[in-house]
Amino acid sequence: GSRRDGMGSPLCSKSARLARQDGALARRRCREDVSVRHWSGILCCWALACLIVTSAQAVPPDPITFEYAIERDDLRTVRRWLDEGLPPDYQAAHIGTGLMVAAWHGRIELMALFVERGADLQRSNRHGEQALQLAAWGGHQEAVQWLLAHGASLNRDGRHWSALHYAVFNGHEKVVSELLARGADVNARAPNGATPLMMAAREGHEGLARTLLEAGANPRLQSDWGDSALTMAMRYDHLRLAKMISSPEEFAIAVKAPPESFGP
Repeated sequence: GSRRDGMGSPLCSKSARLARQDGALARRRCREDVSVRHWSGILCCWALACLIVTSAQAVPPDPITFEYAIERDDLRTVRRWLDEGLPPDYQAAHIGTGLMVAAWHGRIELMALFVERGADLQRSNRHGEQALQLAAWGGHQEAVQWLLAHGASLNRDGRHWSALHYAVFNGHEKVVSELLARGADVNARAPNGATPLMMAAREGHEGLARTLLEAGANPRLQSDWGDSALTMAMRYDHLRLAKMISSPEEFAIAVKAPPESFGP
């Protein structure tokens, strides 16, 4: 048939159909663009929210909160802090590093966690104390055993308060026996020259004084202040202990001396 150019012609109808198809395609593409932008925006917001939450979680705990979590043996919380990047030797408010606080309280699982993450067993706090000394102070025998098995130093070079000093001072007989059996220096010198036997004499621990003497403690050693174990025993009125750690001649002289001669 002939081609007609007027309204209602086959050519016009075909053009109209093509226009409608083009419009539908354009609208579909527009909807797809809107959908892509919509989901992209949602994903961006979600990623930003995750970043904000992660950043908030990565803020380290304050030292008091950190110390309290260890004290109450909150393994899960401490592990989460370490997972978020908390240094393994992070300092608590008072005692020292997390490992030191765990040792002070005898928290073996927490000690293992800190050491696994890289905590230094030989690190000292501001008082020169290491984790082993702090565990011994509290009489935590299993913690002492664990620390020694994982590389803690039983004896330290130079003058330091030792685990044996601390265990003797507080009267922890089982810990003292453990340390001596492992080769602890029975005549170790503290920064002021004090020996474990002087600690036993000061506190009146007769049984421990006997144990130390049997292990080779020297009762004639003196501190930087000139104090011996006998001086300590007399100063604090532990006469039976004083007699045990001295010769009869030394004890006879000591009991006749004026009390002020042994110091305040």
